[in-house]
Amino acid sequence: MEDVLAVYERPYDAQFPVVCFDERPCVLHGQPVEPLPPVPAQPAVGEQAAKAGRPRRESSTYVRQGTACLLAAFEPGTGQRLVEVSARRTGADYCRFLQRLAA
Repeated sequence: MEDVLAVYERPYDAQFPVVCFDERPCVLHGQPVEPLPPVPAQPAVGEQAAKAGRPRRESSTYVRQGTACLLAAFEPGTGQRLVEVSARRTGADYCRFLQRLAA
C-alpha cells in the first residue's frame, strides 16, 4: 500500500501522468413508499416519550428508480478530472471512456 501512496507523491511529469480510475455501480432510490407518521406529542398508554437528542426516524423502504454506472478518472498532479454517468455499464461504454481519457 505504501508503494502506491508514494506514486501519488511524485512530482508532476506530463510524459508520465498519474491517473486514478474508478467505477461504481449505483442503485437509484426514490422517496420512501410510505412516510412515517409524526411522533405524537403525548405517548400512548404504556409507551415512553422520545428522548431529547435522538435523530428523527426515517423509513427504510424506498422505490427503486433503476441503476446507473459512474466512471471517474482523476489526475492528482493537475487536479483534472473526468466523470461519466450512464444508465448501464457495457464494454463499449468502458472503452469510450478510456478513449476520452487518453485523448
